[in-house]
Amino acid sequence: MEKSPTPLINTEKETRIFLWFMTTVLAGLTVFTIISQPDLHSIQKIIPIAVLMILHIFTHWLISWFIKKKMGSMLYMMIQGATIVGLIFLTKNIGLTFGLAMALFGEAIGAYGLTGKGLLISTYYLALSLGAFFSKAGVSNMTWWLISIIPVMVFVAMYVELYTRQSRANEKAHKLLRELETTNQQLTDYAAQVEDLTIASERQRMARELHDTLSQGLAGLILQAARPSAAARSSNRPWKAPA
Repeated sequence: MEKSPTPLINTEKETRIFLWFMTTVLAGLTVFTIISQPDLHSIQKIIPIAVLMILHIFTHWLISWFIKKKMGSMLYMMIQGATIVGLIFLTKNIGLTFGLAMALFGEAIGAYGLTGKGLLISTYYLALSLGAFFSKAGVSNMTWWLISIIPVMVFVAMYVELYTRQSRANEKAHKLLRELETTNQQLTDYAAQVEDLTIASERQRMARELHDTLSQGLAGLILQAARPSAAARSSNRPWKAPA
């Protein structure tokens, strides 16, 4: 039996690669934040920061599970929002806040697309980022926040949307390939059935011909056997002179 056709793009594999990439970036950003801020060099601050970041990353890996559940999106937003607020409160680091918000923004667009729900969830995460920036830099520096976040936001939205469309197109292509494989298998089965019927019909035809041939041969033998007997009966009759 032939192997199933390989999909053009393994979406599940690519999703895992993206999650591993995001995990590495967020973990590295957390380590860099702790190292670069001397006020965080204590066990009392390192442990809660590490716990919140682990919860944040672990929740990212469970996003598919949350999406499938009723009210799962709301629960996911609450958990991720709480971890962001906690990390902002503990680190007061603009770079970490920016990275967390952009990761969640891209994830929301990837999960829901450029729909009302996707934009609403993205706005929620951006509002958290904006509040964290204001708490650190003040309202007077809002221009810098807009200058820095808007280009990145547009780039992330475009990239994720294009990636999502490509993934959906390849999933559709994979589905068509599976349907084609199923159709080919059905055609193979039908061809085998036609072949079996053809062989059975040919066997029946040969049996009829053999039956007819044997019947004709047997009838000929009977006729040939009957002729000598008739001749013998004729020769055994008494001779009578003509009147």
